[in-house]
Amino acid sequence: MGDMAITEDMLKNIIAPVFVASAEDDSVAPGQTEEIARLLGDQATYHLFQTKLGAGEHCRLGAEPRLAMITMEWLQGVFEKAKA
Repeated sequence: MGDMAITEDMLKNIIAPVFVASAEDDSVAPGQTEEIARLLGDQATYHLFQTKLGAGEHCRLGAEPRLAMITMEWLQGVFEKAKA
């Protein structure tokens, strides 16, 4: 896989809600998701998956049900907000 860079200008073009998450013990890309969430501003919903809940590894390995629950709850909120 080649290098990929997302610029602040690219992020300014995003108008849809974005779910941004990281894992407490992620050593693969520490700090990247927090920066993306900050740059997205109000478009982003940030969630930290915690180690004490078994979801602290990169890509929430071993905690896929928790990942599904959190993201589906977020998506439900997005749809409900769109209806209002």
